[in-house]
Amino acid sequence: MPREKILAIDDSEAILALLQTRVLPKAGYEPLIAHNGQEGLLLALTTQPDLILLDLELPDLSGLEILRTWKAKGLHVPVIMMTGHGSEQMAVEALRLGVRDYIVKPFTAEEILDSISRALAESRLRREKETLTAALQQRVQQLSVLHSAGKTVASVLDLDTLLCQIVELGVSITGADEGYLALREGENGELYIRAAKNLGHKDTRRLRLKAHGETFEQVLKTGKSLRIGLKDEEGRTRTGYMALSLLQVPIKFKERTIGVLSVNNQVQRRDFSDDDEKMLSALADQAAVAIENARLYEALRLSEQRYRSAIESSPEALAIIGNAYRFTFANAEFARLTGYRRETLVGMDFRQLIAPEQVQTLQDYYLRGQRGEEVPHHHCVTIVTAQGERKELEMHTSVCWDENGRASTHVFLREPHVQDVSSEVLTLLTTLRDTDNGMCLLDAQGHVQWANAAMLALSGCSSEDMIGRPLSAVLPISGGEQNLLSALEAAAQGTSHPLTFRPQGAEQETPIQFTCLSCREGQQRFLGIVFPRREEHN
Repeated sequence: MPREKILAIDDSEAILALLQTRVLPKAGYEPLIAHNGQEGLLLALTTQPDLILLDLELPDLSGLEILRTWKAKGLHVPVIMMTGHGSEQMAVEALRLGVRDYIVKPFTAEEILDSISRALAESRLRREKETLTAALQQRVQQLSVLHSAGKTVASVLDLDTLLCQIVELGVSITGADEGYLALREGENGELYIRAAKNLGHKDTRRLRLKAHGETFEQVLKTGKSLRIGLKDEEGRTRTGYMALSLLQVPIKFKERTIGVLSVNNQVQRRDFSDDDEKMLSALADQAAVAIENARLYEALRLSEQRYRSAIESSPEALAIIGNAYRFTFANAEFARLTGYRRETLVGMDFRQLIAPEQVQTLQDYYLRGQRGEEVPHHHCVTIVTAQGERKELEMHTSVCWDENGRASTHVFLREPHVQDVSSEVLTLLTTLRDTDNGMCLLDAQGHVQWANAAMLALSGCSSEDMIGRPLSAVLPISGGEQNLLSALEAAAQGTSHPLTFRPQGAEQETPIQFTCLSCREGQQRFLGIVFPRREEHN
């Protein structure tokens, strides 16, 4: 640690010699000497000492004049005034000008060292406070930047737009020349650069280039950050990366590295600091959650599009009720069954369709379902068509929530005189045969009448081996046939009964949910749905 510098300004050769040769060096200080006011004034401004010993009475300038000059020039160094007998009044004026202490001549070595120690202790505390305050302000600023960055990335659901914003934020918070983001994609988890800033172009661009390089492999393998500095010539040569400095951090979601966020300097001769690494890593943590949300949103959007397309062309009567009891969608069959035009149904209060004596009950079920409460899903209802005709129908309802937490009620209507509902349901399921969800149709005894490709894969059976057999005979259902029949009975009553099975080759139990598609006693048909687990790539 460098020694603290003390400037002594006095016209007494004896005092200066004492301080320079004996007192200050022995106490561990570095002495600086000035024999008059002008010399001391200049030395104080050019050498920035840690403390000044100033004689009050100098031949060319008074100590008070020197203090006023320093104050005007913004010099903030602790000063101890040395004064003779009878000068105490002037010393009081010097204290008003910021002098920390004064000592009366003649003084002993112990007296001057005690005064120096007190003044420097106060000065050290002030410097430590200033350093801590500056560090705190910097940290608050960093947290403010990260908070703003977090709000920015959390509000974007389009993946390409999100990736570009993450790269821009990474370049901004580190002050880097360039930046880019690479994500793992596909079943093999190959790495592709998806967005870049200043990489041959001043704007942030969407890309899809396969990422190569030892640095990427190291970050993906270790899950740790990597830095290459100006002096690390060997690192740049070994990795084949010719930027002056480089910082790469992993983007990790649930302990799995899903990508790499990278910044570098091609022009600036500046290494990335520990703070740069901490800030970029914090941004990468926020980005990981936002990226997964964007991916889930995209999957949900595509699934919704497929669902809309399927119910649009479905021969079944299907509609969706949103807020304030109003239809937001109705397909052609729903319009035919109710006698209303589709454009009339959209925006119409669903209670207008229901016979007056049933409105209160169904309204109550609707409100409770929208709040997430358990309500019956199957009803025998009477509707009033556009022509005023009363129709007895079977109705099935289910409540779904979108990514913003808004609830909608999906309604399925069926004419009760239909005896064999399986053909109609199979028509509906055929439109959804490519869904990722395992789906099957069971009769009242739990025998499989239909299964899509996803369900066949889960069971490990062919269609010939599965159709006509009890579901409990082709799937390792927990609790066996009795538990399956209990789940079907609960579905027929509009309640739920937990049921799980272990798919072929899986380590964990997977839930299967049942919905009753017909209210007619002894002729129930049950739709079984298995929601797939998301695969994770190492």
